[in-house]
Amino acid sequence: MTLLDLLKSDQPKAVLEGLEQLQATGDGNDFDQLLHGIRYQPPTAQDFLLAFAGRLLPNDHFTPPEGCSRQQVACHELAVVGLICQAPDTSILGNAFKQVITSLALGPFGFTGHIPMVDQLVRSQNQDLLPGLPPGWLARLPNLERLDLSGMPVERLDWLAGCQTLNWLRIRGTHHLEHLGTLPPLAIEILDLDGCRSLKDLSGLKQLPELKHLDLAGCTSLTHISGLREAPHLVWLNLSRCERLESLEGIEELLGLKELDAGGCLSLEDISPLGGLKVLEDLDLSLLPKISHVDALASCTALKRVVLAGCQQLQSLAGLRHQESLAYLDLSECGSLQPSPPSRLMVNRSLTPTGVAVFQERLRASE
Repeated sequence: MTLLDLLKSDQPKAVLEGLEQLQATGDGNDFDQLLHGIRYQPPTAQDFLLAFAGRLLPNDHFTPPEGCSRQQVACHELAVVGLICQAPDTSILGNAFKQVITSLALGPFGFTGHIPMVDQLVRSQNQDLLPGLPPGWLARLPNLERLDLSGMPVERLDWLAGCQTLNWLRIRGTHHLEHLGTLPPLAIEILDLDGCRSLKDLSGLKQLPELKHLDLAGCTSLTHISGLREAPHLVWLNLSRCERLESLEGIEELLGLKELDAGGCLSLEDISPLGGLKVLEDLDLSLLPKISHVDALASCTALKRVVLAGCQQLQSLAGLRHQESLAYLDLSECGSLQPSPPSRLMVNRSLTPTGVAVFQERLRASE
């Protein structure tokens, strides 16, 4: 097979072999010839799915033919990313790409961007495919700030080592990542793991000392979140739809947390750890079928917005009667409440600020 045949192969090992041969020559002109015509599309607010990640648009060499396999598309993307990251200093185009790429989407949301045609860059269930990009590749992009690996069945994250400028990482919808123990030290502030259904253990977050926003929505294998103790600087946390989550132990140490969504955590019964969140302002506990009271919220004096919609066993709101900053309270579908909220002071099934004040007065009067 010629060098170009290797790079255009639908087998990742062949693509990597081609890249090794090309790199061994050290000829930047060879890289430039293969990279000619490839474009980098920066993130655009107009693109709903790719609003926060840029992508590489292929040239004539790596444009997937009509009706080709998804593996072929993935391997083309692998070749293009490798050509850029492995380009020597003598490659004009390679080094230009390295400087301009600040945001990158790989996997189903990258390359061509056509969701029906583009599959994962890797598939760990197939031994012929890679478990991730080769170590060090992305570290050669000196200005990379945002990376979207959504849909890639990533099992390990240690190949991200050296990405010193990376501050935003999204790995939505991968079902192979079971823990965060392979995280390398990174300066990430925002981590999105929405829909990582196999994630069971959060240990490893200590490698992200700057982490402030963490999205764990739909991580249905999580039963505990004690690993959050390793992320003390979180200000925003999403635990919604974590259906097997049984305990909030560990969250009490997030002393700077201001927003929390734990809606739809169907197994959650005890919310007492929330009592330690003194600066919490926005709280969603909707669709928690097992909670009967919110007494733990009595010490959360900064609360401004609380959603308890669909908590059908909720009987007491005594924990909210003295929150002076509370201006929004959603009690829709809470049929067991006593006393019941004033329906005449509701807008879209939520209490108005006046309604909240009136209801709190009722609660205090019932003490």
